[in-house]
Amino acid sequence: MKFCAPYILLLGCLAATSALATQPLQIYAPEAAPYQYEMAGEVHGTTVEALRCALNETSWRPDVHIVPQRRGIHSLRTGVIDGYMAITPSDDIDQFATLSAPLALEKWYLYSREPVSLSKARLGAIAGSNESIWLHKKGLTPRMQVSSLGQLVALIERDRIDAMVVDQRVMERYLKDARDNRSAPRVQLQRQFIRFAPLGLYVGKNFLAAHPRFLARFNDNLDDCVSSGFQLEDSERQLIQRQSTTLLDQAISELAIQDTLSNPPPPSTLADILMIDELWQASTADAPSEEAQHILERPLSKALRQWQQQQRGRVTETMVMDAQGSLVASSQMTSDYWQGDEDKFRVVAADPGDGFYIGPVRYDASAQHFQVIASRALHDPRSGELIGAVALGIDIEKALSGQVLADVTSP
Repeated sequence: MKFCAPYILLLGCLAATSALATQPLQIYAPEAAPYQYEMAGEVHGTTVEALRCALNETSWRPDVHIVPQRRGIHSLRTGVIDGYMAITPSDDIDQFATLSAPLALEKWYLYSREPVSLSKARLGAIAGSNESIWLHKKGLTPRMQVSSLGQLVALIERDRIDAMVVDQRVMERYLKDARDNRSAPRVQLQRQFIRFAPLGLYVGKNFLAAHPRFLARFNDNLDDCVSSGFQLEDSERQLIQRQSTTLLDQAISELAIQDTLSNPPPPSTLADILMIDELWQASTADAPSEEAQHILERPLSKALRQWQQQQRGRVTETMVMDAQGSLVASSQMTSDYWQGDEDKFRVVAADPGDGFYIGPVRYDASAQHFQVIASRALHDPRSGELIGAVALGIDIEKALSGQVLADVTSP
């Protein structure tokens, strides 16, 4: 309606505006507390909160229902619903839907009585679960598939299976409820880290054809809605710090980074740095700016690339910054030239010692891996003045892989 007479059609205009103000978004999800669960007729959980948060400033209002995974995927394929959430990437679903950025981050462990190999253990899984789908994709067909986590634990107690792959938070929730009901497992289980798994929202391609801007805006909004769920635990942080310290020491020593930073060119003004940064951000890896190409071709950048390749995937990126936070060398094209306003530089530069920083977990959708940034400040050994910093991207799945921890699951 292009025009509404101020008196005659006022109520009609208000009614039309109200009707267009919100739109229902039909979403199915599997039962998996604490991510999504039904209580008193309503669906709650961390993924549901992230979903509502990301849609809060849009006209879309999610209508979420808990259904079995197979039914949810079938409903999405046939167009009965707009989206299916809390699922890991799937080649099959990619054919008729597009996955969003992560709503949550699962941490999968192999739970067993004794340390066992994932490839050799008699495995159990919940039928149709993300873990079951992943195991099948890896060629590790579970020996037994059941409908609940409690049944899997019982199978381990009866020695019918050796191990099960379960998300840490799901397991913690199960153990809490079991203890509250005085039905805790009779055996003590150990856990071995397997992988991180992003849980996203699969949106049907028919829906996206009708609303082509939906997913881009949804993903942008998610940045402010899920960061709290991507933090490392203290034990994981300590492990990452030990590995990062070793890697940083190795890079600094082998590549003579301290010597390079001890002989800097004359400092630039902030205005000059920001001008270079603006040109840098407008360039790409295929068409780098003149300054970007110059830095990437420096001997130290070439040495960083060679050193990084020797780390067998543990290091995903390496960069060296001067005392102003400007890029001196990098193993690859970065999004920014000036790092001075980012935590990896700002935090360590403010530390009078050789400050150390570990950032939050970030998911790289294009590379499909999770990483953290670890950085350290470098100071002149004589004057104590800051001369720069070194930062590494650490693949946390490779860093944590194979770590076996005792898990108190016995009464």
